[in-house]
Amino acid sequence: MSDMKRCSAEVLRNVTQKILEATNTRSDVAARVAAILVNANLSGHDSHGVLRISTYRDQIQRGVLVPDADFSILQESASTAQIDANLGWGHYTAWEAMELAMKKARETGVAAVAVARCNHIGRLGEYVEQAAAEGMASLVTIGMAGPGIGGAAPFGGVGRMLGTNPWAFGVPTAEDPPIVVDFATTVIAEGKIQVARSKGDSLPDGCILDTSGNPSTKTEDYYSGGTILHAGGHKGYALSLVACLLGGLAGSMEPWLKHFKLDDPGWTMGGVFMTAFDVSRFQGLDTYRSDVSNVVSGLKTATLAPGFSEILAPGEPEYRAREQRKAAGIEIPDSIWSELTEACQELGVTMIEEEG
Repeated sequence: MSDMKRCSAEVLRNVTQKILEATNTRSDVAARVAAILVNANLSGHDSHGVLRISTYRDQIQRGVLVPDADFSILQESASTAQIDANLGWGHYTAWEAMELAMKKARETGVAAVAVARCNHIGRLGEYVEQAAAEGMASLVTIGMAGPGIGGAAPFGGVGRMLGTNPWAFGVPTAEDPPIVVDFATTVIAEGKIQVARSKGDSLPDGCILDTSGNPSTKTEDYYSGGTILHAGGHKGYALSLVACLLGGLAGSMEPWLKHFKLDDPGWTMGGVFMTAFDVSRFQGLDTYRSDVSNVVSGLKTATLAPGFSEILAPGEPEYRAREQRKAAGIEIPDSIWSELTEACQELGVTMIEEEG
């Protein structure tokens, strides 16, 4: 297992923003992306945090990610929009897409935005939390399908043809935290495999198959061409496919073809899809928030099953992790810290030493 460094969120955001700015990213965009990445670390999802910077730098060098690109609106109506991310930062584009969806939802009640040519957007829970803070319920998904795309096979088949195609749902409550459901349609997110690899850990049983279709717990078996299993078998596969089909409303999957080093294989579909619901168009926001909180409180009164000390609502683990890590700092594996240090050296960024 890798040794760990401990770093404050402020230091990590600062160095991340500087690294991104040094790659020709506009300052406000770099600040937004850095905040989203570090918030993933704070939330306990290191798989979607600063671990990704090395990958993003590689994508910039290969032309998959264009750091100074800005998104454009291809078409829109009162309640819909189609956005072209223009191969720019997915995190920034997704944040702005949710802002647009919420703006439209305030006018029409419900709004949907699809984003094409969008790179990785990080932790989906970020964007449904963004909406919940504004009194909105929301749905966010990103999906992709095609030969050689992603790391999952269709149920009953072999070979990589689907991404992890995650879903997220958010609902405001009367008090923090909001209800946040955020999950990959596979047993494990690919980023979690990256985390295990960075620490030298094995994977839990039942997550991946090697290239021969045999169960494995070795991260390298995945990166050698293995596949990730779908959660719930055919049910996870179905959700994965729907994520792809909704994302397909956006249009082009160009960055993902580049990411996987593929020519157009003839059949692909995918993209980002977001929907925002103005709760106040259905009932009073305060009443709804109170009702949600009462349901959560009621569920917590259930008799505990053996081995459990309490019942948690979706979103509570991330909320607690943020509170704990804000106070104690964020642990970064030495391997990832070395990548950050190397990036700073190559880009001429001053690296503030980790704390503790």
